[in-house]
Amino acid sequence: MNMHEDENCATLQSVKDIEVDSRGHLWVIDHSWKNCRSRIWIFDLNNNDVSVLVHDLPDYVYSLYSLGMYLGSLAVYEAENDTFAFIVERNYNSVVVFSLESKKTWIVRIGGISLSGIALSTVGKNKLLYLSSWLRKQPGLYVVLVSDLVERKNKSLTPTLIGNKTSGSFRLIIDRKGMLFFDIREKTVLCARDTSALFEEEVVHQDEQLSPVRWYSRFTVDELDDVWLLIRFDGGFKLLTSGVVAELVDRKFDIYEDEFVPEHRIFYSPRNAVVGDIAVYGDRLFISFPKMNTIPVTLTSLHYESELLSPPLQPFPSRKMHKETAQPCKMSKT
Repeated sequence: MNMHEDENCATLQSVKDIEVDSRGHLWVIDHSWKNCRSRIWIFDLNNNDVSVLVHDLPDYVYSLYSLGMYLGSLAVYEAENDTFAFIVERNYNSVVVFSLESKKTWIVRIGGISLSGIALSTVGKNKLLYLSSWLRKQPGLYVVLVSDLVERKNKSLTPTLIGNKTSGSFRLIIDRKGMLFFDIREKTVLCARDTSALFEEEVVHQDEQLSPVRWYSRFTVDELDDVWLLIRFDGGFKLLTSGVVAELVDRKFDIYEDEFVPEHRIFYSPRNAVVGDIAVYGDRLFISFPKMNTIPVTLTSLHYESELLSPPLQPFPSRKMHKETAQPCKMSKT
């Protein structure tokens, strides 16, 4: 099967957000493109990357896109008897909820903020979904109860404000210990907050070589709660492994006991490439490239521990499932 054929709706079209769950399943949000509707893919990374789910979002979600719907950030919630995907729909300030058990989808509108980033916290009795806005005038950090999203009792929710950040944030990530990471609009920083403590914004990484105009980052945590940060610079992206970021978090919050060895690598990507999201599992880094890019694939993987001078970005799930022209993208490492 050719998994990246343009306008073949049985293939990947324009991958934006990705996330790996505790079972090693890679969840993929494939944005609608031309005549193809948005859909959810799930790949089993422990079983030869086989696809275990391809689910088209229903007509009422697809019809919203025709009016300007834009699917964004993704969070996966693994409950006792079901697994749910929460997907930000930015233009209508809603969360799209998908149940893996029932294969049903519903929409919950979020009042009062322009949604951008979401992150799931499973620490404590009440499971919370953290929310942020990208607008400067909405620097708040908000939460809603996960139970209010999955029980389908409300078509709309008003989030609770728990504190203000310096400015708006595009993305949020939270680890299993309750450490929340977020970017700050127009600042070259990655910040963090311990959700078990009083709200306090701490800078855990700052890039002084880039201007805020050129700052562009994607970040995630892996199955060991290590942090990964991908930063754009003129010519490519700089990957900071968990050692750099986690060591700084350790000094700030004193919650990580392991000793980390600072390390970073610089990769040179295709010109003007825009990264949608990143995820890490095992020794692989997954990078999505939305369709606005000129590169021939929309989802790739990289063995970040490779000893090769120029480890290639491989089309995911596999080369044989892509066009013959979809060759690995060379990325130089220094």
